Amino acid sequence: MLKKISTLLLLALLCCCGSKTHPQKVALDPSWYPLDLEDRNAQLVGFSTEILQKVSKKIPLAKVTTDAHYLLEDLLQEKYEAVLSSFPPYNFNKDRFDFSESYLMLGPVIVVDKSSDISSIKQLKGKAVGVLSDANVLLIESVPDVLIHQYSSKAQALEDVNLKVLDAALIDILSAYAYCEDLYQDRLKVGSAPLTNEGLRLITARNKNGSLIKAFNQEIHQLKQSGEYQKMLDKWGLPQKREIKK
Repeated sequence: MLKKISTLLLLALLCCCGSKTHPQKVALDPSWYPLDLEDRNAQLVGFSTEILQKVSKKIPLAKVTTDAHYLLEDLLQEKYEAVLSSFPPYNFNKDRFDFSESYLMLGPVIVVDKSSDISSIKQLKGKAVGVLSDANVLLIESVPDVLIHQYSSKAQALEDVNLKVLDAALIDILSAYAYCEDLYQDRLKVGSAPLTNEGLRLITARNKNGSLIKAFNQEIHQLKQSGEYQKMLDKWGLPQKREIKK
């Protein structure tokens, strides 16, 4: 019965989204600013393109290319109906845009020794922790007696966790899993879910296309329930084993 109700609700949303006679245009952010992706841009482009293809089977959508500098400006000028982007859903950004749920979480995680039981920020009390950005400093500076060490290199921070110079390091989830499942396999592990809501989302102009946002969220949920989402993560080498709820 619940499955039937869910299907009916999705159909209703799709009717709203599909009321136009042509597919709704969705631009793909070619830069993923402000993320520091190193050499992983192609993975995110491939994954996001496939997400769009899967969703397009139920919602008429068409991918368009655009200049990263004018991505959001052109959205507001209605040159397309939505974008797939890492643009953050801060409150002041929500004054101009509507955001879907994240279809890929990309925030920092806590990396620790394989034997450590640290899994949350509060457990960093009195610990030596490596960070790579001022934003991550803000995440933990209120933790009692935490010893913050700032690094310019992810590799050096993780090596110091391995050498037990540090108790933990805050590293973006993509890099964290890449190191822990390769160079530091059986020595380091990802101890937490992402600590922030950084991620990739479908974005529309404020109050312009709420039905598309709802239908997109529903389709992502169904892809996860069917197992297709995990297959795509595996295909593109993107770890997403644990997510925080939004």
